[in-house]
Amino acid sequence: MAESTTITNAQELVKRSLFLFGAGATRDAGCKVSKDMLEALQKMDWTAPEKEAIDFLLSCLSYHATWKNQKEGKSYNSTPYAPNIEDLVLLIRRIVNRDSYLPYPITGSWADKITFLELEWRELPQHRQSAQTVKPLFINLEEKITRKLYEWLKLGKENTDYLNPISEYLKVTSDSGPRLEFFTTNYDLVFEKHFNREDVTNLDCGFNAGIYSGIDHQKPSCRINYYKLHGSLNWKRNNLGKTAEFFSYNNDGTKLKVLEEPEGSESIESEVQEIEPDKFLSSPPADPLIIFGHGGKFLSIDPFISLIYDFKQLLTEKDIYFVIGYSFFDPYINNIILEGLSKGGVNPKRMIVVNPGFSKEAMFSTEENNDGVTEENWKSRFVDYIQNIQRSTYLSDLPGYNITEVSPSLIKIIPEKTSSFLSQYFGTNCEGLSALFGELEGEREDIFK
Repeated sequence: MAESTTITNAQELVKRSLFLFGAGATRDAGCKVSKDMLEALQKMDWTAPEKEAIDFLLSCLSYHATWKNQKEGKSYNSTPYAPNIEDLVLLIRRIVNRDSYLPYPITGSWADKITFLELEWRELPQHRQSAQTVKPLFINLEEKITRKLYEWLKLGKENTDYLNPISEYLKVTSDSGPRLEFFTTNYDLVFEKHFNREDVTNLDCGFNAGIYSGIDHQKPSCRINYYKLHGSLNWKRNNLGKTAEFFSYNNDGTKLKVLEEPEGSESIESEVQEIEPDKFLSSPPADPLIIFGHGGKFLSIDPFISLIYDFKQLLTEKDIYFVIGYSFFDPYINNIILEGLSKGGVNPKRMIVVNPGFSKEAMFSTEENNDGVTEENWKSRFVDYIQNIQRSTYLSDLPGYNITEVSPSLIKIIPEKTSSFLSQYFGTNCEGLSALFGELEGEREDIFK
């Protein structure tokens, strides 16, 4: 196939597609996923009451997951239900606000343990002289975990080389080519660091002069629209209640440009100072504007509700959904995706799932693989996986309202890591994307009309 045709086909596919990136999509940058965070959490240097509290909470979550698995007739070998870092933060938050919950007789059996831990925390020698100003134990734990996110998500140390194939795609396609529509559930700054450097802003995150105003689809210099559905480590509410980027990378990605707002509620101007990431990490903020440890994760405030609207709108407009490094653990996100797929009608859409966790080896036993697993069985097993999540009372408060129906014929699974996928599909003049274009066109001739 001629190179010009290859690039043209790739651009046509991109034009009809959107991309959703989950936590696995930045694992190649060194960012930790939930399991890694829990492991790192247990290795942190804690005081005795902090360590006992963490162990106590993790044992509670483990018990809860085991009970749910047994209730739903599943084992750990075949279920996604296991404690994660957000479950832990949600539990801590509920303990902090436990006086607001009505069923005290239910929580009372472990309230004594919590009270004992809080007392032990206040009685630490380093706290006795300042007991009135010491933060309560569980508020302290939540803040410590949130501050650790900056380190766990490799702020200042992101390895973004695996994104080079996308950079190559931007170079070989014209500036007037279709924008890439990237959505993510991640808080990290991997994409920003890679694509917005050396005075070139390829990535539009929806900010104008540091204030969120939504994606500008007319901005001529940007090639990628980047929608951070769950917020970002560098977002906060400023003095006027606006969503602001309070730090970003400098032009060469080696330092952070940090906005320092003057004290005083009527101050609106900010000063910028450039600092080393390690200095920033020595005392990072504990309140970035992110959806972290929130049960349903749907917030009816901006920018989150606007971002979800954009997601729903583009799912309706686009024909191909690339879902990369996402494990489908957010039922409300799944509902939006599945609803979008269902709107294809007589011209069905396609969902391309990129994740090594959905390989045949991962989803079927050795015996099943030895007997041979057909493409249809593979897709059906994946649909069963999604339906189990959508119906789970562990992952959703109102599972009866979740969408569960999706046709296996609308799904294609690419069991690759994100780095491998990008190399194969965006690299080498986009031969992979062009081949996928031909495959999809062969399935339905009018898909790219």
